Amino acid sequence: MTPSRRTTLQWMMAAAALPLAHWTTPAMAEGMDHAAGAVPPFDGIADWPDIPPPPPAPGYGRDPDLASPKVPWALTLAAAQRKTVDVLGDLILPQDTASPGAGALGVGAFIDEWISAPYP
Repeated sequence: MTPSRRTTLQWMMAAAALPLAHWTTPAMAEGMDHAAGAVPPFDGIADWPDIPPPPPAPGYGRDPDLASPKVPWALTLAAAQRKTVDVLGDLILPQDTASPGAGALGVGAFIDEWISAPYP
C-alpha cells in the first residue's frame, strides 16, 4: 500500500514535533507532582557557550570586480611555457573556417592562471 500525501504530512509533522515533547522516564515520573504539570529537569542541557566567532577572512563577502580583472597571485608558467601551451592547444583544437585555434584564443594564459590559483 502506498501512503497517501496526508499520511506522509502527518508523519513529517509528528517528526518535527518530537523535539518539543517533554520525555519522562518511569523513574523520573515517580517523584513528579502530576497535578501541577511539573516538567522533569533536564540535567544534560546547558547554555550555549559565549564564544565569539572568528573574524572573517580578508576579502571574504565581496563580489569580484569584473570590470578591471586582476590576478592577485603569482603565475606559475614562464612566457616560453605559455607559448608551448598555446602551440599544444593549437594541435588539440586547431583553427578552422568558423573559429580560431585554442592558441590564438590564449589558452596558455588561461591554463597558467588556472594552475596558479591557490584553490584546492
